[in-house]
Amino acid sequence: MTKGKIFKYLAYAIGEIILVVIGILIAVQINNVNEARKQNLQLQGIFKNITYDLSTDTTIVNNYIKIEEEVIKQSKRILNKEITAENFKECTLCPSITTTYRPLTINIKGFEQLKEGIDQNTNAKDSLSTDITQFYTIFKGFIDSSNEMLKNETLKNIEDFKSYDWFVDWTQGKTTTEMISYFTTSEDYRKKVASYNILAANNHLQYLKSYKQNAVYILDKINERLAE
Repeated sequence: MTKGKIFKYLAYAIGEIILVVIGILIAVQINNVNEARKQNLQLQGIFKNITYDLSTDTTIVNNYIKIEEEVIKQSKRILNKEITAENFKECTLCPSITTTYRPLTINIKGFEQLKEGIDQNTNAKDSLSTDITQFYTIFKGFIDSSNEMLKNETLKNIEDFKSYDWFVDWTQGKTTTEMISYFTTSEDYRKKVASYNILAANNHLQYLKSYKQNAVYILDKINERLAE
């Protein structure tokens, strides 16, 4: 200080401080880049899990669609009075159309991981994640509701069948003259088939087809992202 070098020392000190700050900023930037890379890898893993869920579900849904279409086809034969005592045995689905419950349970493990990832990772909040979230939110609600309606309809029909003398034989896969007469000529059964057909054809089957179509769309979008 006595030699007038205070400004040199100050300049040196400020330079040291600037170098330290720059070093810290570089370290923070590197850490941010590494963290972003880690989060992106986690997100890709989640997307892969979702593709597995959707691939499995679309295969199952495709089988369900075929079954429901056959059920509806046979339902129309009953409604049109094409099933008679003579050809009743040819229609294996006829005695169980209104009492068979085939619920679809959507796999949401990957989706649950995505929701958790969105809460923890801002990089997960993009258009693809939004599309996936909307897809699962909409279709899970629709299909769960449709499953419940079909379940209630099925249980009600089984309860009604208990009042008939042939009920025990029906549960064992046996046929009696009275049973065949009921399934081929009864207006009560035609009404049950008509009611069930509304839920199966107009609601459930349409949900299944729409789910499959949109699931394939989401799968394509995810595969495009993973290929980038």
